Amino acid sequence: MKRLLAFAAFAVFVWFFTPQPAYAAAFDGNSFAQRFLELVNGHRADNGLSELVMDSALSAVSDAHLMDVVAGGFVSNTGSDGRGHLERISGSGLDLAHVSATTARFSGVSPEEVFASWANNPGISDQLLREFPTIAGISAGLGDDGNIYVVFKAGGHNIPCRNKFVLQVFRLINIERMRAGLNPLIWDGDFAAMAQTRIENLRGGGTLAHRMSDNTNPVSPEFVVASWLELEQMKERFMDEYATYIGIGYAIFAPNADNENYHTHMMVFIGSPDAIPQSADPFHPENLLDRGYSAQEVQNIIEQEIIRLTNIFRAEHGLEPLLFNQQIANFARYRAGEYMEFGYISSHISPITGNLPRYDAPDHGIDGLVFENWAGGNMSPSSTINQWINLPVHRAQMLNTANRYIGVGVVWDLEGDVPEPKQTPYGEARFFPIQWSQMFGR
Repeated sequence: MKRLLAFAAFAVFVWFFTPQPAYAAAFDGNSFAQRFLELVNGHRADNGLSELVMDSALSAVSDAHLMDVVAGGFVSNTGSDGRGHLERISGSGLDLAHVSATTARFSGVSPEEVFASWANNPGISDQLLREFPTIAGISAGLGDDGNIYVVFKAGGHNIPCRNKFVLQVFRLINIERMRAGLNPLIWDGDFAAMAQTRIENLRGGGTLAHRMSDNTNPVSPEFVVASWLELEQMKERFMDEYATYIGIGYAIFAPNADNENYHTHMMVFIGSPDAIPQSADPFHPENLLDRGYSAQEVQNIIEQEIIRLTNIFRAEHGLEPLLFNQQIANFARYRAGEYMEFGYISSHISPITGNLPRYDAPDHGIDGLVFENWAGGNMSPSSTINQWINLPVHRAQMLNTANRYIGVGVVWDLEGDVPEPKQTPYGEARFFPIQWSQMFGR
């Protein structure tokens, strides 16, 4: 349901898979969903995680989305009415945290085959193994096109804040946001629990922790918020227009033999979701084009926004910003163009040469090692960064201290139909309306 700026929280995927027909005519969606949940819970148990419980209210949201995609014959987490999964869930009255969602279409497969394909996909498997979700909504149905459609949603119930000091800090932060014309943040109990644990374990250490002393008097909530807003990095987080969720940990230590002052320790986790619908994102290509920018300008704007968000993420972890490199950027855009025209093949293999980026880089005038993060289908920089942060390998690449340079390429075609996957000499190629390539150099 959100992206944690200091720590990843979730990702959203739309997955296409077309195996040989194996699961046939007498299709029972309820049995399919129950069996799929058993497989997911077995997978979670093997990884030391608690089971998900099928929730009727969340299943009703999944059922409604299933009927929508089956009727329309499309595959997306965004419904035909333009609402995303977060909007549908909040509209149902559920107050959930850490929501993940996957919508998929399969050609005649069993629950075991669906589960195997998802468990072997790092991004989707990561969703199945989230720590905080406790409930699930799973729906499956047979479309008129003969394909099986599957909708999976998981989340956890929110936990309210009952600490008066923290509530006042929370309220003051939202007052400052509203003064700046921003939406107020929503309290997230899981983020708060994580923050409190860090406070107790680290006594205020960490990315967004702050220790404050006010001589011999305890600090006030007003002092806390004013102190935070004087720190540029923290002010930027609090005033992030895409931020939606917040959790705060708090502890106060009275004077003792070692310290004559009160010490207040606080830890803040702020979540930026895929919150707003991607169609409303100001960095959505169509929105930028509608504002009069040329296609070339839109590419530059979006690519630079990816670099900005990447360096913000690195700064949160105490790392130096990556330097823009034009040759790497040219290669990234070329690679994104390859994926757009010929499809993306897993493991970053070129659909033309069959090589990893590092082996094709010399042909583009690049010396040294080059590594790539790829994404397809996300329509905004924030959702793309969110996906990468939540995938361990991609996250590690963004935080790799050996990386010094960065270049980003994005290519899209929002007019034509998206081709079906096809086999190539190097594996199955998948197509998306937009392709992203983030390249790192050393």
